Amino acid sequence: MIDRWVGKARLVGVLFVTSASALTLAGCTQSVDASDGDLGASEAAIVGGRTLTNADPIARVTAAIVDANADGEQFCSGIVLGSRLVLTAAHCFDDRARKPSVRVFVTGKVTVTARAVAVHAGYDKATREAYDKVIENASSSDDIALPDAPLNDIALLYLDSPLPSPITPARIGAALPRPSSPLVTAGFGCTTTACAKSDVLRGADMTVVKTAADLNLVVLQASKARTGACFGDSGGPDLVAPHSSSSAVQVVGMVSTGPETCSTGISVDTLLAPYADWVDAATSALAAAKASTTVKRISVGNP
Repeated sequence: MIDRWVGKARLVGVLFVTSASALTLAGCTQSVDASDGDLGASEAAIVGGRTLTNADPIARVTAAIVDANADGEQFCSGIVLGSRLVLTAAHCFDDRARKPSVRVFVTGKVTVTARAVAVHAGYDKATREAYDKVIENASSSDDIALPDAPLNDIALLYLDSPLPSPITPARIGAALPRPSSPLVTAGFGCTTTACAKSDVLRGADMTVVKTAADLNLVVLQASKARTGACFGDSGGPDLVAPHSSSSAVQVVGMVSTGPETCSTGISVDTLLAPYADWVDAATSALAAAKASTTVKRISVGNP
């Protein structure tokens, strides 16, 4: 299925102005299905997930990506890396008619317009769609074949104004997650593959199946049956569970893709540590973006 973790709304209207920026990736350092009838609105977002309250540290680093051209329809999730920086998946912008904004809920519903988006220069829509078809019918993590090269499914949004406090930046973990280690995936996506969505942030307990460092990917399996990421969760964080409400949040991955049926609980996600230098380069490139009625789109290569 194409754009399997992106919201399904039909969207119209914004011009993306593209400019090339060759900037090269080195080291990595930086401090569900209509048959899921029993997974109703009370278990919204992340299929079968649990509610994450505003007091949860995860809520302070997770945002909804919405479309200003479609009455604020949510289509992806994102990771707050700075007061004006939100990391998300590149495929969220395959539809160039979208005018992305970022919505957070920690102090009530607050929406901030994006000024510009940097998309990894190595991301290719056709390549990702071809890989989606390879894994769309997988029913277990053993069935997941990995792509031949990195998907580079990563983008960074620069906002018109700062997000409100107590939104706080997540930290990209430098260490790669080990097989069998636990993570939490969070997002604002659909409740089922049939796609019932809400403004409720949910989280799901996941387990690392395998880490493909050469491909910048990690394969996750939900720890609980009929649970996992779904449409609209793309760009949401895979993170180490915080120890307390005051703990800093460490993200190691970002939701990218998976089988067509969300309740398989399988997710093939972007490892973030290998992209730490790219994030720095994208941040520098975005800093020059000026306010405009359109959202500027910048291509940023490996630093």
